[in-house]
Amino acid sequence: MTTKITQKQMQKQKSRQAILKSASKLFRKNGYSTTGIDAIVTEAGLTAGAFYAHFNSKQSLLQEIILKNINENTDVVGSEKISAFLDLYLSSKHRDHAQEGCVIAALGTEAQRLPKVVRKTLMAKVKAMSGRIAGKSQPSEVDLFLASTAIGCLLISRLMDDKIESDRFLAVAKKKLKAMSSEIINKTP
Repeated sequence: MTTKITQKQMQKQKSRQAILKSASKLFRKNGYSTTGIDAIVTEAGLTAGAFYAHFNSKQSLLQEIILKNINENTDVVGSEKISAFLDLYLSSKHRDHAQEGCVIAALGTEAQRLPKVVRKTLMAKVKAMSGRIAGKSQPSEVDLFLASTAIGCLLISRLMDDKIESDRFLAVAKKKLKAMSSEIINKTP
């Protein structure tokens, strides 16, 4: 027996996706604390009532975005992919377009003020990202160090007003992290 999706169900799913997309963009661009539900639904072309038909709170929306982001970008695995990951992650494009990038780096500076349940979800994202980079299901402390250092470098590059200085900083960070990861991989039995 096939389940037929009604027009109303399709519209509801479309509205949900529009809210997720606009919130994801706005949280990354403006931060979680400064982004209100009204801004999210306006960006999505919906009303506040539509928001509450899908989510109990702004916090539950953020958690879903983080969980969705954990499952994206799973093509980065193994030692030869670390270099490619660093090239993408520590790029001027990623630095300049926070609204399209990593949710951890975008929310990193305000993470300590987020509810504990959201912080736990963000930490799960860091661990998942670390494991994917290293090609492991359980990341080691070194894997976590590599990922967290890349996140920190991206955050610092966004603080710099001088784009040339920021580009140089990203280039040095990539070079050093690639060398460090190569040394670690070569020492691993």
